[in-house]
Amino acid sequence: LLEALGEECSGQPGEVLCWEADSTDSQLLSSVFKSHFCLRPSVVRLSTEDILQLTNMLWTHMEPIQESKNVVNYGVRLKEQDMDVVFKLVREILDRKVLLPTGDQVEGPALWSSGDLVIASLHGEWHNFRVRSRFLEFSGSDPDQEEPARSPIIVCSRTGAPVPPELALGTSRDQDGMIKMNHEDWNLELPMVKVDSAGEVSAFEKLEECLEALSGHMMTDRQVKYPVGAGSSLSELARDFERFQLKITQDVEKGNGDFSAEVVLKRLDSGRQVLSKLRQLRMEDHVDYGSDFLTYLDKSHLRRSNTEAYFDNLFSAAEEVRRAAIAYHRELKDIHSATLAAIDFTQTSEMPASILSNAERRSVIMTFKRARRLKIRHRNHRPTQAQAALDTLRLTKTDVEVEAQKELIDVPTKTFKCRKLVDKGVVTKLEAEVVPHREKLWITFTSKDEGCLIQVFIRSNKLREFFVPRQTLSLTEGSGKHASLTFSTPEDGLLWFNGGRLRWLLGFIGAETGL
Repeated sequence: LLEALGEECSGQPGEVLCWEADSTDSQLLSSVFKSHFCLRPSVVRLSTEDILQLTNMLWTHMEPIQESKNVVNYGVRLKEQDMDVVFKLVREILDRKVLLPTGDQVEGPALWSSGDLVIASLHGEWHNFRVRSRFLEFSGSDPDQEEPARSPIIVCSRTGAPVPPELALGTSRDQDGMIKMNHEDWNLELPMVKVDSAGEVSAFEKLEECLEALSGHMMTDRQVKYPVGAGSSLSELARDFERFQLKITQDVEKGNGDFSAEVVLKRLDSGRQVLSKLRQLRMEDHVDYGSDFLTYLDKSHLRRSNTEAYFDNLFSAAEEVRRAAIAYHRELKDIHSATLAAIDFTQTSEMPASILSNAERRSVIMTFKRARRLKIRHRNHRPTQAQAALDTLRLTKTDVEVEAQKELIDVPTKTFKCRKLVDKGVVTKLEAEVVPHREKLWITFTSKDEGCLIQVFIRSNKLREFFVPRQTLSLTEGSGKHASLTFSTPEDGLLWFNGGRLRWLLGFIGAETGL
């Protein structure tokens, strides 16, 4: 669909081409970035039957098919099998043991049968997939790494759609960040010639640069500065170049030339060399490049118009993204204020004076008053480690110094027996070598840099230590919620945790040992 919408119209040289710019690309790009500023979760619901049919379809069309000599039906796989994420994922899903009607058992990727689809349809199970739309949250560079972080999305060169780099055939921009112009769709064979100052160049592109220099600049010249004749042959264009080169040289000698005269002269010199080379090629190949050059100029003008319209649409899309960002920050500020008020209320259980006076007038006993007394009693008699440290600090420091050191004190930490975590379902798997020592194994969880530091001890000897960053912990709210996760290398998987229960445990530690 995107390829069909993005096709350029064609016409004969001299025709007036009308083209309404397609804004699909800019709208897609705008929607992707606006989704980053949406605080509401995005959930996609799919039935088991749909998922099975989708995997069958992807595997069936995984490889490209040569339909004819000039027509290739591109497949799903865009890279080598070991590098393509879609290929590896679908192969892992379909890789299983299948019992054939003959009684033989085959192991490997196999499509889901019609019987599998019928069972899935009768079962009627649906799955919720939470889409992480805030893709820029962890896209910044890691200061500890020498190489900058890779962009979370790029514009696919085939479809023009913004997608993750793993799902794109290639970027639509070159190494300098400029948009690539694909001349293969123009059905033109662009002649290449050698110019002394630039080596081998495209003849038509070089002549177009000469015409641009002769036309002047729209900011300083209201009309075309050096208009060429209305002829259609390259020989007439060569005579025009020679005439303008002589005129500009005379103006420079008389002191009437402007600051751009030297640039125009250099371009005209290159243009005359190109025309001379084309004259030689015409004699050798018996090809009239005059009409091809007019067609090139026609299509180049259309390309410029489309590019201008594309950037106009991009500016409009950027304005929409800017408004979405402003609304996002406003909404986030309101949510932050409400969250702080909720935290303060849960800690103090203080009711507004108007509600308390109204309750006393009606002889209503407020449960929150009793909860407040219990909280104060618990805070005084059984403070957490962070609360006790804060009380000690308040005895020797000023209020300003206490506020400045609060973050250093609020470091939730707690140690558990491994056996207890296994019983609770937090730890799901142990390395075979440490299973005999499970009763002597202790695990300490410490909050650090918005992540978690996990330390494993056998009695008082530290066995292993690894840090889990916030980005990894965020997976426990989505795809890793019911998964078994290890935070060291899979080959060195000392401990495996249930994602959802680990998230619950860290929240519990924060409530029990934090401020």
